Amino acid sequence: MTAVLNRTLLLILSIVQLITVQSLAQEKQNPFVTKIGEVEVISLSDGVVPTDAFRLLKEEHSGQIDSILNKSKIENPVNIQVNAFLVLLDNKKILIDAGAGDFLNIDTAGKLIESLKMVGYKPNDITDILLTHVHADHSGGLSIDNKIVFPNAIIHLNELEYNYYTDNKGLDGMKGMERAFFLKEQVILDLYKDRIKTFKGSKSIFPEIKTVPLVGHTPGHTAYLLKSRDNKILFWGDMVHIKEIQFVFPNLDDIYDMDIEKGRRQRLKVYRTLTHKKITVAGAHIKFPGIGKLNKSENKYVWIPIQ
Repeated sequence: MTAVLNRTLLLILSIVQLITVQSLAQEKQNPFVTKIGEVEVISLSDGVVPTDAFRLLKEEHSGQIDSILNKSKIENPVNIQVNAFLVLLDNKKILIDAGAGDFLNIDTAGKLIESLKMVGYKPNDITDILLTHVHADHSGGLSIDNKIVFPNAIIHLNELEYNYYTDNKGLDGMKGMERAFFLKEQVILDLYKDRIKTFKGSKSIFPEIKTVPLVGHTPGHTAYLLKSRDNKILFWGDMVHIKEIQFVFPNLDDIYDMDIEKGRRQRLKVYRTLTHKKITVAGAHIKFPGIGKLNKSENKYVWIPIQ
């Protein structure tokens, strides 16, 4: 796992270097509102994180990534979207993930609070935050300048994820920026230590929302399934980073997965299941608003965005 973390750190550092030499203007994206049964779901943009696709994904043979990027008319580095989702459930205002905040220290991300304000809400209004995992672009927005951003929110997190990031054994062998990132993630969790509520496995957080463990990307990576009437939506966290490539070649190694093999198996299983059951998906890294469905076409998957 340490080797994977090292590779992930190198990728993050490469992102920062890319941003240093490129001035990337982030276009404002208005929040997108949809209804799942009787429940309102609002897509919120946190911005984008430029990422080198050739570092992120390991090709099975030369030319795979280049071919797809050219066909999709996408330049490398790829601007990976960062989405969060606001669920309005009875008297609850529930965030699915919290964006990057100032964790990555880049101008193109960390825009969640601005997006919230566009729909008339403040951080104080948020009652619950369901974290899919603790990676920087999902938990970083919990704090700004090492101060709590959501003072009234209960943080819901898989116990496996919480234990991994709060156990100092994880620091063994870590050096430099890798160690700094881990320590910063620990600081964020410590800020909310009295407001963190952990869960094990599959559990109902609310009558309409249950957890769906999808471990592999991280030790406690978890999706959340919302059901209202006969409608369902799965907030699947990091089941994809670059859909144009990974829906065509789902077997490619994703360096962000802490367990490469398990991450690949989860992707293939989830893609098949969602295609078969026609469940709506909310993806953290799919082009805004990040909501749609998966279809199967021959040996690849096709994303059908919400209309």
